[in-house]
Amino acid sequence: MIDLKAARQEPDRYRAALDRRGAAADFDALLAVDARWRELTERAESLRADQKRSSKAGPARATVITYVNPAVAVALGVSVLGEPLTPAIAAAFVLILTGSVLATRSGLPVPAPDTPPTADIPLRPGYSVRTAASNRRSADGARLALRR
Repeated sequence: MIDLKAARQEPDRYRAALDRRGAAADFDALLAVDARWRELTERAESLRADQKRSSKAGPARATVITYVNPAVAVALGVSVLGEPLTPAIAAAFVLILTGSVLATRSGLPVPAPDTPPTADIPLRPGYSVRTAASNRRSADGARLALRR
């Protein structure tokens, strides 16, 4: 049994011991696979942390990633790959980013209602529904009373 942590710290000692048995090439392959495994594990943990962070941000901000992704792809395509930036693509880029900012901002404060919660709600002329808050007979607050 090979202790991978010790093998990573002292690869020459392990390689020499395995070379005497004719398995040095297998050891190098093992170290390569172990390095790739550690890279993928770190990447998976990073993605998991991003997922947790985006779920804490709320549904509006989490879905914005879907809309911002094409804008990032266009920016990288223009800057890295030298793709052409047409006026239509530039306008769409600005539109996507503006919509994303508007969708994720906290918005304006909600004004208080003009009527108190115990007021009657007009239904039709001559009829009204009393809310559960004003209906003292309702124990659970789910029953509404229709009166004329």
